[in-house]
Order: sequence, then structure tokens, then C-alpha cells
Amino acid sequence: MKVLIVTEDENINSQVSSFLENQGFDCIKYRILMKALDNLEEIAPKAIFLSAQDYPRHWKTFLQYAQGIDLKAKIILYSQKPLNQDEQDKAKFLGVGYIITRIDEEMLSGLSEFLILNHNNENPETPKKDDKDIYDPYVQEKTFENCNFLFNDAQSGKIINGKVISIDDDRLIYYIFDENESKNLMPGTEFKNCTLKTPDKICSVDAVLEKADYNGKFQFKLKF
Repeated sequence: MKVLIVTEDENINSQVSSFLENQGFDCIKYRILMKALDNLEEIAPKAIFLSAQDYPRHWKTFLQYAQGIDLKAKIILYSQKPLNQDEQDKAKFLGVGYIITRIDEEMLSGLSEFLILNHNNENPETPKKDDKDIYDPYVQEKTFENCNFLFNDAQSGKIINGKVISIDDDRLIYYIFDENESKNLMPGTEFKNCTLKTPDKICSVDAVLEKADYNGKFQFKLKF
């Protein structure tokens, strides 16, 4: 099984890869998150060990992208600091199947067992939304499973974490995980150089926020 390890900590990188390689796993190591993201489809790992501790702002974006390309990899999240309930909910939604809080023999053995027991490459079960939860009356929706949309908050420059619910021609419905990230998003705001990935292509687009219901769902008009 090919395991992608993404952490800035060389000691953790070495410990985890050494242990897993001794168990027969093939490990690929990255320190720079964006480089790992760029090569994710090419690597096509069966499992990902990702340090939320090293990338506190971007680990959700990384996993969102992995979901968007339908990677079907087992996700292991590392964080010495316990995740709060909101982060735990997001981790589960993004397919995290195992959370590791320290690097020792007990934790690594548990990690190895998790990977071995899930060798059939089935995704951890994630909560599904009812149709009534994802229906939006603004447009007639055409849902894409393998779609991803990345954009930055116009004020802070922070990457907004969320999930594409649907895209129909030049209109996109987007669900934002963290309500705090959506407070400053006002209809009429234009976002430059967003990244849109569909099953057919990856492209840069501008987007204008048209409507917001502030229950996490936002409608954008895309400018290709």
C-alpha cells in the first residue's frame, strides 16, 4: 500500500515512514503541503498521513481537494493538540478515519492496524446530507461529485474551506464548513483568480457572490 506522509517535522516524517516501511508499506514523504497537493493525483496514494498541527489553516483544504478528485484514500490526521468538536466534525465530513495525537509505538501500531484492516480501500463512512439539506431554490441544480472550488477571503486572504454542492453552467452553489469564515462574505463581492476543478478540467475563474442564506450555502456567478 502506498502511503503519502505530509508533515514539516522531519522527526515525525522519519519515525512514521520508518515504522510503516518496516510493516511493508511504501511511503512517499513531503514537507511542503502545496507540492503534495500538486502531485496528489499522480501519486494516487491509498492512504494519507497529514499533520493538522503543521498546517492548521490548510489541512481541510487539502482533504477537500482529495475528496474532489475522488481519491478514495484512507486519511490519518495527526495533531498533538486535541481537535475541538467543530474540527472533529469537519475531519469526519472530510473522510478522516483515524486521528493520531502522539508518535509512539502504541499509536503507530494502531495506525498500522487501521491501514491493514482497511486494505480493501473502501472510504470511511462519512455523513450524508438529506436531499432537503442540499436543495437550493435559487437555481435548478446539476450536481457534480468530483468538483472542487478554492477561493480566498477578499479581506483576510485566507482560503475558505467548503464543498461544492452543485454547478450549473456559470452558477455554483458552495457549502462553507465554518460559519466564522462566512461572516464577511457579502453579496456583490467579487473574488479574483479562484480555482475551479470539474471532472473535465481545472481552470482559473473570477466569481461574484450573488446570494447567501447564511446557513452555510452561497451562490456564485462564475466568470470564465
